[in-house]
Amino acid sequence: MMQIPERIFHLADIEPKEFDVITYFKKYPGKGLLYDIPTKLKTKDMILQVLNKEPSNLDCESLMADRILKPKLTPQRLLDYELCLLACEKEGGNLTHVPDRLIDYEICKAAVHSRPVILWKVPDRFIDFDLLKATVTCPTDWFGQGLDAVLKDERHDKSWDQKLASLAVEINPLALSIFPYEWKTKDIVHRAVSLTRSYKKDKAYLLSEFTRVTSEGTLSNSFTENKLPPEQDVLFVNKTPLSTWPLEYVPREFINDELVQLSLDVCPRSIGALFSGIGEIPKKYTSTKFLTKELLEKIVVTDPLSYEFLPDRIKKSNRELQHFMPSQDEKPKTFVSHLIGKSSSRKNKQEAAADTIILVNSQPAKTNYPITENGLLAMNSKEIEKHNITKKPVKRGSVCYISDIHIENQLDLVGKTAAEVEEVLRLRICKLSKTIDETAELIVFAGDISSSLELTKRFLRLFAAWRPVLFIPGNHELFIPPNHEHSAVDSKAEQSAALDVFKNEVKKDAVVLQNEIFVCHKRKKNFVVSESAILESTVDELKHILDECSTIVLGGTGYTGNNPDSPGCFVAESDERESSMRFRAVYDKVLDAAGDKTVIVVTHMPIWDWSDYPYHKGWIYISGHTHKNQLLMEDGIAVLADNQVGYEKKPWRFKSFSIDVAWDPVSKLPDGIHEISHDAYDAFNRNREIQATLNREGQCYCLKRGNLFMFAIEMDGKKYLLDGGKIRSLDCMLSYYYDNMVEYARRVKRLFKPFHAVLEEISSIVQSYGGNGRIHGSIVDVDLLHHICLDPAGTVSFYYAEKKGDWKRFDSFEDLLKSKNLYFVPRCLDDSTENALAAVSNETKALMLSSSEMNSAAAKTTRESYARSATISKVNYLTKNNVIRIWNDAVMRNQSLLFIDANKPIGTHLSQGRRNLPA
Repeated sequence: MMQIPERIFHLADIEPKEFDVITYFKKYPGKGLLYDIPTKLKTKDMILQVLNKEPSNLDCESLMADRILKPKLTPQRLLDYELCLLACEKEGGNLTHVPDRLIDYEICKAAVHSRPVILWKVPDRFIDFDLLKATVTCPTDWFGQGLDAVLKDERHDKSWDQKLASLAVEINPLALSIFPYEWKTKDIVHRAVSLTRSYKKDKAYLLSEFTRVTSEGTLSNSFTENKLPPEQDVLFVNKTPLSTWPLEYVPREFINDELVQLSLDVCPRSIGALFSGIGEIPKKYTSTKFLTKELLEKIVVTDPLSYEFLPDRIKKSNRELQHFMPSQDEKPKTFVSHLIGKSSSRKNKQEAAADTIILVNSQPAKTNYPITENGLLAMNSKEIEKHNITKKPVKRGSVCYISDIHIENQLDLVGKTAAEVEEVLRLRICKLSKTIDETAELIVFAGDISSSLELTKRFLRLFAAWRPVLFIPGNHELFIPPNHEHSAVDSKAEQSAALDVFKNEVKKDAVVLQNEIFVCHKRKKNFVVSESAILESTVDELKHILDECSTIVLGGTGYTGNNPDSPGCFVAESDERESSMRFRAVYDKVLDAAGDKTVIVVTHMPIWDWSDYPYHKGWIYISGHTHKNQLLMEDGIAVLADNQVGYEKKPWRFKSFSIDVAWDPVSKLPDGIHEISHDAYDAFNRNREIQATLNREGQCYCLKRGNLFMFAIEMDGKKYLLDGGKIRSLDCMLSYYYDNMVEYARRVKRLFKPFHAVLEEISSIVQSYGGNGRIHGSIVDVDLLHHICLDPAGTVSFYYAEKKGDWKRFDSFEDLLKSKNLYFVPRCLDDSTENALAAVSNETKALMLSSSEMNSAAAKTTRESYARSATISKVNYLTKNNVIRIWNDAVMRNQSLLFIDANKPIGTHLSQGRRNLPA
């Protein structure tokens, strides 16, 4: 394998750097870093440091789902009573990881108080009134899940339930939704309504929870622009508005004017309960006789959000209520736009002082582009918002792009201070951000955001919440007119110096490309290959780097050296020609090194301004400058100059195009047996969302026949089949498996096709009744704890399991749906359910009637059932991903693959249960 000279790594700034995670953790402990610290080096003090910082579930719901005691974070050897008690006090879900020898009454009580739904894990001997009281009085149990768990629990004196229910409502008024109807009294419902809440505190996290060490040995944190400023390691808590209220669960006999008014006084947005259709609220409370204009005005003034819960008929007849609402621009709807609107607080003292200066003194001069025949199709800017360029990508993503916004012409900024300009920009940027495609991997601004680098810098800073943002300078940003201070001769050096300063100032907000390549290396790290690195490397050296990149963007202004009539960046035409030649030199080098790959070429000027070259087939070209929206998509060429805003005022919106963001060298290999790297194997699995971690040393091999794959590894002279990160012995040479893999796959798929069809039908039945229906192996999940196991021998089991192997069986699916521990309320049969069930075969319906008796081929123990299910999971990789992860030569000899009569297909076994099933 070719070795790349050190100078290329240095120039491209991708040389791996050593990072001491232990030293960093001692200064800034965080839960995320525990994943990256070797197990042997972890200490109890490290775990306690994280625990003491971690927010408690008694104060707010945590966004970080991973519990501190899970084995990947805390080794078993470190678990003691003190650690387990503190962990359960902070997050009760940790109880599932506490060893049985340490579980006692205090740990269980602490666990159910901070996570009530964990009650099922508490041993029977600890169940008493005080423990159940702790369960129903968790302050962040917003919807009464603790009360629900207590009412379903069968291990305590049921005479306690009514008192426990009353205690639950005192802490969490929405527990009234769980409160049994016959226990509701006037005092109970009045108390619940008087405690109505507007919001809940959830999604709490510390920045340090998400700090991880990358494969390159650097730090990464998606919440802080991939850097973790330790001084900002603070607690963030989201306040989520509640859209359900106790009033909806009050029996009709207790609803009166006084109670409804009480609910509106305590929580104005509970007006939504009057129109929700939930509960028994009389219709008179939705009439204008009760909801007078004065009352509506009082409600909306008190809480503007309550306006959103009013039906259209109320809004239309009370249009004056809109005057009390904040503007739509001040209410970003998406998480991205919410962040983008708040990114300008990172300023130093000089920048803060600069906010008082007048940023735009006058409208900049407009330039006109000459009429040019170029073969592109004229486009209306609204015609196509997303271009489907990449066909059948391994992993689909998209690039959003826009150019020539010309802020000064689009917005009224003349005479405004820098701070006032930012406020105007913030509102427009929030609107623009809502047009970002949901699969966007890159945001590209192709020049002429404004006529000054200072204004463009402030624009990009407001957009800094999105990563990564690429900016290519346009002629309006770069042009420096000659005056008494400098001549046209000086403008080139001054432009270069100004651009360098600009790059440094916005480096945390955007990547500025000028004759450079932006790449995503092995879909792990983004970096820029500089102009000097490109030109100093050989074609082979550059090709080696680009072959390992999933996304390649070549960016630069381009200049107008080939078109003197086009408005340029310099006064002297010779400077334009020289600048275009520099870009063409970079373009030529990239063309030689990556002509067979998809490269996105982003220039401000169109190609005919900077060269006489034709478009390269397979590449994507983005440009602006002309203010004439044009498009070309034919013969594998894509030219996107169709999102130029221009001088005329109009809405701003991104357009986008699809790309394949996967780095997947394996899928591009020709048929054969190939040596591959560990990175290539990991990328193959990652792109297909296959969980596999290979930590073994050795040479990996890929066996590829069409779209069929098989992987092996050679260790100590012996070859093994790769089953994710596990290995299985191979008895023959790799050529044997390569020659037979197509026939082997065909036989396995044919053998298991009837079995998978029945699993899918069982899943559809479960979903018809409101269950989960997720299939893993031979098990279908009804909910978190209820499952259906279909044995390949033709038997079916319905069971409840709080832990693996501890099955409590039901006689039928109908009996399972009656379980008091279900996490959902089964749907009543309606037309949609009946239609879904109509597509299910009679054989599968019969299987669901009752558990089949074990026949001679069926699993005898739960352990055996799990083992068979695991085998089925490996077969599923073949049927779903075309990856062979299990090989049994019995298939090639027409014998049983697992435990099935070779002379009978699986469909035959499925029709042989306890009784003959109807045809």
